[in-house]
Amino acid sequence: MTSVRLNPLDSAWLFTESRATPNHVGGLLQFRLPEGAPKDYMRKMMAEFRGHREFTAPWNRRLKYAFNKNPVPVWIEDRNIDLEYHVRHAALPWPGGERELGELIGRLQSTPLDLSRPPWECTLIEGLEGDRFALFIKMHHSLIDGVSGMKLLQGAMSPDREASRKLPPFWASGLRRSRRSGAEALLPTVANAAALAVEALRGQVQTVPQLVVAFGRMLKGLGTGEGMIVPFTSPQSVLNGRVREKRRFATQQFPMERLRSLAREAECTLNDIVLAICGGALFAWLVAGIEPAAFREQLQTALKLGDFLVASVKSVTFGLCVGVVGCALGLRVEGGSEGVGRATTNAVVLSIFLVIVVDTIFVTAQRMVLA
Repeated sequence: MTSVRLNPLDSAWLFTESRATPNHVGGLLQFRLPEGAPKDYMRKMMAEFRGHREFTAPWNRRLKYAFNKNPVPVWIEDRNIDLEYHVRHAALPWPGGERELGELIGRLQSTPLDLSRPPWECTLIEGLEGDRFALFIKMHHSLIDGVSGMKLLQGAMSPDREASRKLPPFWASGLRRSRRSGAEALLPTVANAAALAVEALRGQVQTVPQLVVAFGRMLKGLGTGEGMIVPFTSPQSVLNGRVREKRRFATQQFPMERLRSLAREAECTLNDIVLAICGGALFAWLVAGIEPAAFREQLQTALKLGDFLVASVKSVTFGLCVGVVGCALGLRVEGGSEGVGRATTNAVVLSIFLVIVVDTIFVTAQRMVLA
Protein backbone atom coordinates (compact mmCIF):
# COMPACT_ATOMS: atom_id res chain seq x y z
CA MET A 1 0.00 0.00 0.00
CA THR A 2 1.56 3.28 -1.15
CA SER A 3 1.54 6.34 1.09
CA VAL A 4 2.21 10.03 0.54
CA ARG A 5 3.11 12.26 3.47
CA LEU A 6 1.34 15.61 3.63
CA ASN A 7 3.45 18.73 3.37
CA PRO A 8 3.25 21.30 6.20
CA LEU A 9 0.80 23.54 4.33
CA ASP A 10 -1.68 20.73 3.63
CA SER A 11 -1.34 19.54 7.23
CA ALA A 12 -2.32 23.01 8.45
CA TRP A 13 -5.73 22.61 6.79
CA LEU A 14 -6.32 19.57 9.01
CA PHE A 15 -5.07 21.12 12.24
CA THR A 16 -7.28 24.22 11.79
CA GLU A 17 -10.39 22.19 10.93
CA SER A 18 -13.38 22.78 13.20
CA ARG A 19 -17.15 22.47 13.10
CA ALA A 20 -17.51 26.23 12.57
CA THR A 21 -14.71 26.48 9.97
CA PRO A 22 -14.63 23.34 7.83
CA ASN A 23 -11.73 23.53 5.39
CA HIS A 24 -13.33 22.06 2.31
CA VAL A 25 -14.06 23.65 -1.06
CA GLY A 26 -17.02 23.01 -3.32
CA GLY A 27 -17.84 23.33 -6.99
CA LEU A 28 -21.23 23.50 -8.71
CA LEU A 29 -21.45 22.28 -12.32
CA GLN A 30 -24.69 22.66 -14.27
CA PHE A 31 -25.63 20.62 -17.34
CA ARG A 32 -28.55 20.28 -19.72
CA LEU A 33 -30.42 17.04 -20.29
CA PRO A 34 -30.29 15.49 -23.78
CA GLU A 35 -33.28 16.14 -26.01
CA GLY A 36 -36.01 13.59 -25.43
CA ALA A 37 -34.43 12.27 -22.23
CA PRO A 38 -36.78 9.77 -20.49
CA LYS A 39 -38.05 10.44 -16.98
CA ASP A 40 -35.73 7.81 -15.48
CA TYR A 41 -32.64 9.28 -17.17
CA MET A 42 -31.17 10.60 -13.92
CA ARG A 43 -31.85 7.35 -12.05
CA LYS A 44 -30.01 5.41 -14.76
CA MET A 45 -27.14 7.90 -14.66
CA MET A 46 -26.82 7.44 -10.91
CA ALA A 47 -26.79 3.65 -11.30
CA GLU A 48 -24.11 3.98 -13.98
CA PHE A 49 -22.05 6.26 -11.73
CA ARG A 50 -22.16 3.83 -8.85
CA GLY A 51 -21.21 0.99 -11.18
CA HIS A 52 -17.71 2.43 -11.66
CA ARG A 53 -15.62 0.88 -8.89
CA GLU A 54 -12.19 1.88 -10.13
CA PHE A 55 -10.57 4.83 -8.39
CA THR A 56 -7.52 6.93 -9.18
CA ALA A 57 -5.56 9.42 -7.12
CA PRO A 58 -6.41 11.67 -5.40
CA TRP A 59 -9.97 10.36 -5.07
CA ASN A 60 -8.85 7.03 -3.56
CA ARG A 61 -6.80 8.57 -0.71
CA ARG A 62 -7.72 8.69 2.94
CA LEU A 63 -5.84 9.98 5.95
CA LYS A 64 -3.76 7.93 8.34
CA TYR A 65 -2.36 9.63 11.41
CA ALA A 66 1.15 8.60 12.36
CA PHE A 67 2.31 7.84 15.90
CA ASN A 68 6.06 8.02 15.41
CA LYS A 69 8.75 10.68 15.31
CA ASN A 70 6.94 12.54 12.55
CA PRO A 71 3.42 13.57 13.63
CA VAL A 72 2.40 14.69 10.12
CA PRO A 73 -0.35 12.40 8.71
CA VAL A 74 -0.03 10.53 5.43
CA TRP A 75 -2.33 9.69 2.54
CA ILE A 76 -2.89 5.98 2.02
CA GLU A 77 -4.84 4.20 -0.67
CA ASP A 78 -8.35 3.18 0.37
CA ARG A 79 -9.42 -0.02 -1.37
CA ASN A 80 -12.87 -0.21 0.25
CA ILE A 81 -14.55 3.02 -0.84
CA ASP A 82 -18.29 3.18 -0.21
CA LEU A 83 -19.81 4.85 -3.27
CA GLU A 84 -23.22 4.91 -1.57
CA TYR A 85 -21.71 7.46 0.81
CA HIS A 86 -19.57 9.46 -1.62
CA VAL A 87 -22.02 9.67 -4.55
CA ARG A 88 -25.49 10.87 -3.59
CA HIS A 89 -28.73 11.71 -5.36
CA ALA A 90 -30.89 14.74 -4.54
CA ALA A 91 -33.90 16.30 -6.21
CA LEU A 92 -35.50 19.74 -6.04
CA PRO A 93 -39.27 20.24 -6.20
CA TRP A 94 -39.83 20.87 -9.91
CA PRO A 95 -39.30 23.39 -11.32
CA GLY A 96 -36.30 24.15 -9.12
CA GLY A 97 -35.04 27.71 -9.49
CA GLU A 98 -31.83 29.43 -8.47
CA ARG A 99 -33.10 30.13 -4.94
CA GLU A 100 -34.00 26.50 -4.26
CA LEU A 101 -30.69 25.34 -5.71
CA GLY A 102 -28.79 27.83 -3.52
CA GLU A 103 -30.55 26.64 -0.37
CA LEU A 104 -29.65 23.02 -1.11
CA ILE A 105 -26.01 23.86 -1.90
CA GLY A 106 -25.80 25.92 1.30
CA ARG A 107 -26.88 22.92 3.39
CA LEU A 108 -24.49 20.57 1.60
CA GLN A 109 -21.56 22.97 1.97
CA SER A 110 -22.27 23.50 5.69
CA THR A 111 -21.73 19.82 6.52
CA PRO A 112 -18.09 18.88 7.33
CA LEU A 113 -16.50 15.98 5.47
CA ASP A 114 -15.84 12.67 7.18
CA LEU A 115 -12.04 12.61 7.45
CA SER A 116 -12.00 8.88 8.20
CA ARG A 117 -12.98 8.34 4.55
CA PRO A 118 -11.55 9.81 1.34
CA PRO A 119 -12.47 13.48 1.94
CA TRP A 120 -14.76 14.18 -1.00
CA GLU A 121 -18.47 13.95 -1.83
CA CYS A 122 -20.48 14.23 -5.05
CA THR A 123 -24.21 15.03 -5.18
CA LEU A 124 -26.24 14.60 -8.36
CA ILE A 125 -29.10 17.13 -8.34
CA GLU A 126 -32.14 16.89 -10.59
CA GLY A 127 -35.37 18.88 -10.84
CA LEU A 128 -33.89 22.14 -12.14
CA GLU A 129 -36.00 24.24 -14.48
CA GLY A 130 -35.06 24.42 -18.12
CA ASP A 131 -34.27 20.69 -18.42
CA ARG A 132 -31.11 21.07 -16.37
CA PHE A 133 -29.34 19.03 -13.73
CA ALA A 134 -26.28 19.74 -11.62
CA LEU A 135 -23.30 18.13 -9.90
CA PHE A 136 -22.09 19.53 -6.61
CA ILE A 137 -18.64 18.24 -5.67
CA LYS A 138 -16.85 19.16 -2.47
CA MET A 139 -13.35 18.12 -1.46
CA HIS A 140 -11.09 18.88 1.47
CA HIS A 141 -8.41 21.48 0.89
CA SER A 142 -5.72 19.18 2.25
CA LEU A 143 -6.54 16.68 -0.53
CA ILE A 144 -6.64 19.15 -3.40
CA ASP A 145 -7.21 22.88 -3.80
CA GLY A 146 -10.16 24.33 -5.66
CA VAL A 147 -8.33 25.35 -8.85
CA SER A 148 -6.57 21.99 -9.24
CA GLY A 149 -9.83 20.22 -8.46
CA MET A 150 -11.66 22.08 -11.22
CA LYS A 151 -8.86 21.22 -13.66
CA LEU A 152 -9.17 17.55 -12.78
CA LEU A 153 -12.94 17.70 -13.29
CA GLN A 154 -12.51 19.42 -16.66
CA GLY A 155 -10.01 16.76 -17.68
CA ALA A 156 -12.63 14.10 -16.95
CA MET A 157 -15.18 15.72 -19.30
CA SER A 158 -15.47 16.52 -22.98
CA PRO A 159 -17.22 19.29 -24.93
CA ASP A 160 -18.40 16.65 -27.39
CA ARG A 161 -21.75 15.20 -26.31
CA GLU A 162 -21.21 11.68 -27.61
CA ALA A 163 -17.63 11.50 -26.34
CA SER A 164 -18.65 12.68 -22.87
CA ARG A 165 -21.13 9.82 -22.49
CA LYS A 166 -18.33 7.30 -22.99
CA LEU A 167 -16.02 8.81 -20.37
CA PRO A 168 -15.82 7.31 -16.87
CA PRO A 169 -16.70 9.44 -13.81
CA PHE A 170 -14.11 11.87 -12.50
CA TRP A 171 -12.98 9.56 -9.68
CA ALA A 172 -11.87 7.01 -12.29
CA SER A 173 -9.81 9.49 -14.33
CA GLY A 174 -7.68 11.39 -11.83
CA LEU A 175 -3.93 11.86 -11.62
CA ARG A 176 -1.64 9.54 -13.51
CA ARG A 177 0.87 7.54 -11.57
CA SER A 178 4.34 9.01 -11.67
CA ARG A 179 7.66 8.30 -10.10
CA ARG A 180 8.08 9.80 -6.70
CA SER A 181 10.46 12.68 -6.57
CA GLY A 182 13.44 12.79 -4.27
CA ALA A 183 11.61 15.05 -1.81
CA GLU A 184 8.73 12.58 -1.50
CA ALA A 185 11.10 9.65 -1.15
CA LEU A 186 12.82 11.06 1.95
CA LEU A 187 12.50 9.08 5.12
CA PRO A 188 9.66 10.33 7.40
CA THR A 189 11.84 11.88 10.09
CA VAL A 190 11.58 15.17 11.97
CA ALA A 191 14.80 16.38 10.36
CA ASN A 192 13.54 15.74 6.84
CA ALA A 193 10.19 17.36 7.62
CA ALA A 194 11.95 20.45 8.94
CA ALA A 195 14.20 20.55 5.86
CA LEU A 196 11.16 20.48 3.57
CA ALA A 197 9.54 23.29 5.56
CA VAL A 198 12.68 25.44 5.34
CA GLU A 199 12.88 24.82 1.60
CA ALA A 200 9.28 25.91 1.17
CA LEU A 201 9.82 29.07 3.22
CA ARG A 202 12.99 29.98 1.34
CA GLY A 203 10.94 31.02 -1.68
CA GLN A 204 9.02 33.53 0.48
CA VAL A 205 12.10 35.45 1.61
CA GLN A 206 11.75 37.92 -1.26
CA THR A 207 8.43 39.12 0.16
CA VAL A 208 9.98 40.26 3.46
CA PRO A 209 10.85 43.82 2.26
CA GLN A 210 7.31 44.34 0.97
CA LEU A 211 5.88 43.12 4.27
CA VAL A 212 8.12 45.51 6.22
CA VAL A 213 6.99 48.45 4.08
CA ALA A 214 3.33 47.48 4.45
CA PHE A 215 3.71 47.13 8.22
CA GLY A 216 5.33 50.56 8.36
CA ARG A 217 2.38 52.08 6.53
CA MET A 218 0.00 50.46 8.98
CA LEU A 219 1.90 51.92 11.93
CA LYS A 220 1.96 55.33 10.25
CA GLY A 221 -1.82 55.30 9.90
CA LEU A 222 -2.47 54.58 13.58
CA GLY A 223 -4.51 57.37 15.14
CA THR A 224 -4.44 59.55 12.02
CA GLY A 225 -7.09 57.92 9.87
CA GLU A 226 -4.63 57.78 6.97
CA GLY A 227 -2.62 54.98 5.42
CA MET A 228 -3.64 51.34 5.58
CA ILE A 229 -6.43 50.12 7.82
CA VAL A 230 -5.08 48.08 10.70
CA PRO A 231 -6.78 44.81 11.73
CA PHE A 232 -9.99 44.91 13.80
CA THR A 233 -10.66 48.58 12.92
CA SER A 234 -12.80 48.13 9.79
CA PRO A 235 -16.53 48.98 9.96
CA GLN A 236 -18.80 46.13 10.96
CA SER A 237 -20.77 44.52 8.14
CA VAL A 238 -22.42 41.24 7.28
CA LEU A 239 -19.15 40.07 5.72
CA ASN A 240 -16.75 40.42 8.66
CA GLY A 241 -18.81 39.04 11.52
CA ARG A 242 -18.17 35.84 13.42
CA VAL A 243 -17.82 32.83 11.12
CA ARG A 244 -20.15 29.97 11.98
CA GLU A 245 -20.82 26.58 10.46
CA LYS A 246 -23.84 27.56 8.36
CA ARG A 247 -23.18 28.60 4.76
CA ARG A 248 -25.29 30.45 2.20
CA PHE A 249 -24.97 30.00 -1.54
CA ALA A 250 -26.64 31.96 -4.33
CA THR A 251 -26.47 31.86 -8.10
CA GLN A 252 -27.81 34.10 -10.84
CA GLN A 253 -27.99 33.40 -14.55
CA PHE A 254 -27.37 35.97 -17.27
CA PRO A 255 -27.45 35.25 -21.02
CA MET A 256 -23.85 34.76 -22.09
CA GLU A 257 -24.38 36.52 -25.41
CA ARG A 258 -25.66 39.58 -23.58
CA LEU A 259 -22.52 39.78 -21.47
CA ARG A 260 -20.30 39.20 -24.50
CA SER A 261 -22.06 42.05 -26.34
CA LEU A 262 -21.34 44.38 -23.44
CA ALA A 263 -17.71 43.28 -23.39
CA ARG A 264 -17.32 43.92 -27.11
CA GLU A 265 -18.86 47.38 -26.90
CA ALA A 266 -16.76 48.33 -23.88
CA GLU A 267 -13.61 46.82 -25.45
CA CYS A 268 -12.92 44.78 -22.33
CA THR A 269 -12.97 41.15 -21.30
CA LEU A 270 -15.89 39.09 -20.12
CA ASN A 271 -14.27 38.93 -16.69
CA ASP A 272 -14.33 42.72 -16.51
CA ILE A 273 -18.10 42.73 -17.03
CA VAL A 274 -18.63 40.05 -14.38
CA LEU A 275 -16.41 41.92 -11.89
CA ALA A 276 -18.28 45.16 -12.59
CA ILE A 277 -21.62 43.46 -11.84
CA CYS A 278 -20.28 41.85 -8.66
CA GLY A 279 -18.63 45.08 -7.52
CA GLY A 280 -21.80 47.05 -8.11
CA ALA A 281 -23.86 44.52 -6.17
CA LEU A 282 -21.37 44.55 -3.27
CA PHE A 283 -21.35 48.35 -3.13
CA ALA A 284 -25.13 48.51 -3.27
CA TRP A 285 -25.42 45.97 -0.47
CA LEU A 286 -22.80 47.34 1.93
CA VAL A 287 -23.05 51.11 1.28
CA ALA A 288 -26.48 51.82 -0.15
CA GLY A 289 -28.32 49.12 1.83
CA ILE A 290 -29.87 47.56 -1.28
CA GLU A 291 -30.52 43.83 -0.97
CA PRO A 292 -28.89 41.58 -3.61
CA ALA A 293 -32.29 40.40 -4.89
CA ALA A 294 -33.46 43.98 -5.43
CA PHE A 295 -30.16 44.89 -7.11
CA ARG A 296 -30.47 41.92 -9.46
CA GLU A 297 -34.03 42.79 -10.45
CA GLN A 298 -33.20 46.45 -11.04
CA LEU A 299 -30.07 45.47 -13.01
CA GLN A 300 -32.04 43.24 -15.34
CA THR A 301 -34.68 45.95 -15.80
CA ALA A 302 -32.38 48.94 -16.21
CA LEU A 303 -29.38 47.50 -18.07
CA LYS A 304 -30.22 47.76 -21.74
CA LEU A 305 -27.70 47.50 -24.53
CA GLY A 306 -28.81 50.88 -25.93
CA ASP A 307 -28.10 52.60 -22.62
CA PHE A 308 -24.66 51.04 -22.52
CA LEU A 309 -23.91 52.25 -26.06
CA VAL A 310 -25.01 55.80 -25.21
CA ALA A 311 -22.83 55.75 -22.09
CA SER A 312 -19.85 54.56 -24.13
CA VAL A 313 -20.29 57.35 -26.67
CA LYS A 314 -20.70 59.89 -23.88
CA SER A 315 -17.51 58.81 -22.13
CA VAL A 316 -15.48 59.12 -25.34
CA THR A 317 -17.01 62.52 -26.15
CA PHE A 318 -16.46 63.88 -22.64
CA GLY A 319 -12.86 62.68 -22.75
CA LEU A 320 -12.30 64.45 -26.06
CA CYS A 321 -13.78 67.66 -24.64
CA VAL A 322 -11.47 67.59 -21.63
CA GLY A 323 -8.44 66.71 -23.76
CA VAL A 324 -9.07 69.39 -26.39
CA VAL A 325 -9.62 72.12 -23.79
CA GLY A 326 -6.52 71.13 -21.81
CA CYS A 327 -4.30 70.97 -24.88
CA ALA A 328 -5.64 74.23 -26.35
CA LEU A 329 -5.06 76.23 -23.19
CA GLY A 330 -1.83 74.45 -22.29
CA LEU A 331 -0.17 75.25 -25.59
CA ARG A 332 -0.91 78.98 -25.14
CA VAL A 333 0.46 79.39 -21.62
CA GLU A 334 2.35 82.62 -20.95
CA GLY A 335 3.68 84.21 -17.77
CA GLY A 336 5.72 81.41 -16.20
CA SER A 337 4.39 79.41 -13.23
CA GLU A 338 1.55 81.85 -12.56
CA GLY A 339 0.40 81.45 -16.15
CA VAL A 340 0.42 77.65 -15.78
CA GLY A 341 -1.76 77.92 -12.66
CA ARG A 342 -4.27 80.23 -14.34
CA ALA A 343 -4.41 78.02 -17.44
CA THR A 344 -5.02 74.90 -15.30
CA THR A 345 -7.88 76.57 -13.43
CA ASN A 346 -9.42 77.85 -16.66
CA ALA A 347 -9.11 74.40 -18.23
CA VAL A 348 -10.92 72.72 -15.33
CA VAL A 349 -13.76 75.26 -15.28
CA LEU A 350 -14.17 75.29 -19.06
CA SER A 351 -14.07 71.48 -19.25
CA ILE A 352 -16.82 71.13 -16.63
CA PHE A 353 -18.96 73.69 -18.44
CA LEU A 354 -18.40 72.03 -21.81
CA VAL A 355 -19.23 68.56 -20.43
CA ILE A 356 -22.51 69.88 -18.98
CA VAL A 357 -23.43 71.47 -22.32
CA VAL A 358 -22.60 68.33 -24.32
CA ASP A 359 -24.48 66.11 -21.86
CA THR A 360 -27.54 68.36 -22.19
CA ILE A 361 -27.36 67.95 -25.96
CA PHE A 362 -27.15 64.15 -25.59
CA VAL A 363 -30.13 64.01 -23.20
CA THR A 364 -32.24 66.24 -25.43
CA ALA A 365 -31.42 64.20 -28.53
CA GLN A 366 -32.14 60.92 -26.71
CA ARG A 367 -35.54 62.16 -25.54
CA MET A 368 -36.43 63.31 -29.06
CA VAL A 369 -35.52 59.88 -30.45
CA LEU A 370 -37.53 58.03 -27.80
CA ALA A 371 -40.49 60.35 -28.29
